[in-house]
Amino acid sequence: MQFKLEFLLTRGQSWSWVKQERFNVTRIGDYGLSQLRWLRDVNCLDLVDRKELIAQIASVQTLSGTPPGQPPIHDWRDVRGLFFTPCWPALQDTYFSLAALEILGGLDRIDLEACIEGILKRHQGKGFSPRPIPAVSTNTTLTVARVTPSPPLNRCGSSARWIA
Repeated sequence: MQFKLEFLLTRGQSWSWVKQERFNVTRIGDYGLSQLRWLRDVNCLDLVDRKELIAQIASVQTLSGTPPGQPPIHDWRDVRGLFFTPCWPALQDTYFSLAALEILGGLDRIDLEACIEGILKRHQGKGFSPRPIPAVSTNTTLTVARVTPSPPLNRCGSSARWIA
């Protein structure tokens, strides 16, 4: 028995300023993350096709202006490293994606250094964010920061406080 990915992923639409058209997108969201946490807690993650789900989530990380299978991004350098969908909140997308990848054991499938740089850039190195991070635990972001010692994180003395 397999847990269908359609029950874990959120479907939505995104507007591409590059192509001036709408795109259907599939992302991990708060509901899917809650489901993954529940499956992990009852020791049933083997019911999920991890390889396919990790590939879907990892494909959303912005490393260029034309990510394969994703809407083109106009100012992609502003969100480089983050998990970004045009017209969706970048830090929220990033949080859900990192948390899900951590649960699934897929953090090695993304560019962690670029992700950390993207988070620091959005926080302007001081803990400021243009949008609030969702009111959920942010242990995943702290775990990523600990796993990958990053020079930018070393410059931020209170990184644990401002990321959490």
